Amino acid sequence: MSQDNSIKKLKVVMVLFFVSYLFYGISFLLFPGMIYAMAHAAEPLSLSWIRWSGGALFALGIGALQVFRNPSRNSGFVSVAMISALLVGLGLLYSRLFDNSTSTFIFHMTPCFINLGLFFLLVWARQGAKEILK
Repeated sequence: MSQDNSIKKLKVVMVLFFVSYLFYGISFLLFPGMIYAMAHAAEPLSLSWIRWSGGALFALGIGALQVFRNPSRNSGFVSVAMISALLVGLGLLYSRLFDNSTSTFIFHMTPCFINLGLFFLLVWARQGAKEILK
C-alpha cells in the first residue's frame, strides 16, 4: 500500500513537471515573439535564443510523460528533472537579483517559483519511490 502511494506521488509530480515544461517548451519553440513581447524586455534579442530552449524544455516534458507511464527504473530521468528544475529556478532567481532584468517581475519570477517548487516536489516524490526507481 505504501509503495502504491509513493508511486502515485511520483506520478502526480511528473504530471506537474510535464504540464509546466510542455507549456513553456511549446511557447518558446513556436511563439518566441509573443513570449518576448509579454516579457516587456527593453533590449533587442534574437528570437533564436528563446526558441532553442523551447526544444529542450519540450523534450524534458516528453521524458516526464514517459516516466509517468512507466516509473520503474527511471531514477536517471528523475535526477535530471530535479537538477534541471533546480538550475532553471536558481538561474532565474540569480538573473532577477543580480543582472537587472528588464522583464516584468511576475513574468520573470513565475517560472522561477514553479521550477523551485518542482525541485522540492521531485525530491519529495523521489524519496518515497526509491524502490521502484532503481
